This record gives sequence, structure tokens and C-alpha cells, in this order.
Amino acid sequence: GALGSPVMIEGNTSSPTGLSLGAASWRESEVECPGGSLLQIGIHFIDNFRYLLGDISRVQGWQHRVRPGAGSPDTTQTLLQFTSGVTGALASSYVTASTRWIRLSGTKAIACYDGTHGLVIERVGGPAEVLLPPMSNEQVFAGTLADEITEFAACIRDGVPPETDGLTGARNLAVVLAAVRANETRAAVEVRPLLRAAGIAE
Repeated sequence: GALGSPVMIEGNTSSPTGLSLGAASWRESEVECPGGSLLQIGIHFIDNFRYLLGDISRVQGWQHRVRPGAGSPDTTQTLLQFTSGVTGALASSYVTASTRWIRLSGTKAIACYDGTHGLVIERVGGPAEVLLPPMSNEQVFAGTLADEITEFAACIRDGVPPETDGLTGARNLAVVLAAVRANETRAAVEVRPLLRAAGIAE
């Protein structure tokens, strides 16, 4: 409740990966990697967005390729509408310097995390406050990888349900595929029909 009622969420997860990809890479295939950078790295932010704000009901997306030649898109912009009515925007690219940040705006405060400033809270009428210091990409990767392996072992050894299971992954994927379809049709796409077509209960 410290942020008040959620208003919108924004994020950018990008890297220079595409600048060194070979033509044979699966990331360059529109069949194996529809949506390009949105599928490969943006989907993790979709997972974060859904964790914070619930299911996404409608998507509008724009995807294009900055690099010359054929292949999957390397730069994407996606607009999201959550079932709650909250809106979001997600940028993802393979052809920029690495950046990862999320900003959640509420009626009382804004929470923003990035690798440069850490987790910062900006309150309406008050000073900004750093709640968590910044971490390097190496620290973030090492920490999240260790957490992932620890959780995986607990799921096997102790039968603990995974924090992110296959159904969650499928729901995240449906949002990406809705964005791909929105780019193709130049119109907003509802996520629910894609879930129904995949046999996923709402």
C-alpha cells in the first residue's frame, strides 16, 4: 500500500546481443523466436509485470529490425492493459547498450529499480529514498542464478511448488504472441482467445 493505487508500469530490458548474432542463431529465426528480443528477454519483464499487477488482457505491439538483412525483430515496443485497468509499456532491444529498469507508478509514490540507482522510492510531496543499493549485472546474474538453482533443488527434493511454473510461462508467452499478432495486424489483440486456443483455463 505504500505506493497507493497502481497507475501504470514501465520497463526496458535491452542488450547488444543482436550485434554479434550469427545468421544461424535461433534468435535470428522468426519461426523459433517470434517477436525477437521481446520473446528472448522481454518475456522476463512480462513475468515481473504480471507478478506485480496480475493478468494482462490486451496488447498492442510494434516490432522492427534495425540491423540490415532478414531475421527476427531486434527492437520492440509493447503496450499492455491489465485486467485491473492499469496500463503498461515495455521496451526491448538487441541493438543497444544493456539496460534493465522497471518503474511502477502509484497514486502515493513511484518505485523504480535499475542497475545504476538501485531501488528508489519517490513519494508525492517528499524526497526520494534509496531502499536498495544498485547491483552490477554480474551480481544480479550470480544472485538470480543461485536462487534459481536453490529453488529447483527444493522443488525436486522437498516437493515445493515452483514460484514460476509451466502455466505461468504459458501465460507470459501468450502475451508475447499477442504482441506479435498486434504488430502483424496493426491492431490491439486480446490475450484471452490465445489462452483458450491453447487449452488454458482463464
